[in-house]
Amino acid sequence: MNFGIPLGHTVYDPGFVAMFWFSALCIADNGGMEVSAAWLITAFFTSIVLGVATPPVPGGMVATYAILFTQLGLPKENLAIIMSLSVLLDYLLTATKVFSNQCLMMLVPKDM
Repeated sequence: MNFGIPLGHTVYDPGFVAMFWFSALCIADNGGMEVSAAWLITAFFTSIVLGVATPPVPGGMVATYAILFTQLGLPKENLAIIMSLSVLLDYLLTATKVFSNQCLMMLVPKDM
């Protein structure tokens, strides 16, 4: 029986990227920041990089949120709001990762 998950998908978590992206947009809107096209592009690519850099441990998103807020110039006061929500949304992120891993395993050829 051949079983395996490609390393790139194991390291990269699409749920974290979506969480970083939407939390940055919500905090920018909540803080009254002007969101330009350059800011959106920076937020998108920063979210992708942080999605790879996030350690796969509970609470691993704490440091990466600090990097995201610093990089995008978001108010640091809202970090507590996002961190409290991330505890609850971590369950959905785990479900997203498990689901995407299962979908990937359905697409991997049997002669791996």
